[in-house]
Amino acid sequence: LEVLVEDLSPHHEHVVEVADQLGGLVKEWQAIGDSLEDMGARIAGFDPGHLEWHGVVDGYLVLYSWCQGEDDIEWWHPLDTGINGRRPLVEA
Repeated sequence: LEVLVEDLSPHHEHVVEVADQLGGLVKEWQAIGDSLEDMGARIAGFDPGHLEWHGVVDGYLVLYSWCQGEDDIEWWHPLDTGINGRRPLVEA
């Protein structure tokens, strides 16, 4: 984006238009994040999309974990680990 607009004035109509569109997208993402937090979840990552929320497994407070592309909620991890510490909800 910087390369595309580096020779344009910050007041150029295209720069202003893109800035307005980006500002709107940021507000939408913030609203989505706020809505998820209101439901007790949080966006833990974007590539791939990753959501987490608190739960209990075997009497311990944990984070349930869902990643984009997964059909169902099948993973959790301890509070002190991240996505690399995910464990299956149901042991095979």
